Amino acid sequence: MRILVCVKQVMDVRVPLTVDRRRGTVTAPGVPLVINRADIAALEAAMDLRRELYGCEVLALSIGPEISEEALRYCLARGGDAALRIWDEGLNQANPYLVGAVIAGAARMKECSLV
Repeated sequence: MRILVCVKQVMDVRVPLTVDRRRGTVTAPGVPLVINRADIAALEAAMDLRRELYGCEVLALSIGPEISEEALRYCLARGGDAALRIWDEGLNQANPYLVGAVIAGAARMKECSLV
């Protein structure tokens, strides 16, 4: 069994944010990105399943630019078996349907049983 865990880096909401109402964007200049807390919980749940199921593997997936590799290195350090980063400039402003299709394709390609 192979479990695919999707991880994403987000702005740390514990720091002051800057809101640009004209552009409709939120920024936190100089603030490092952190892994989404729900993704960390998903990674831990996958690790728990791996401990209980013989032959189970945990694969971390991030869709993003090179900085996303930090999140994947964290997943590997926590005990993940492999990591995969997918990125194309066309995905930067992609709609959720397209991102979901990319995740589904990766899950099929890597023969994952659980996402």
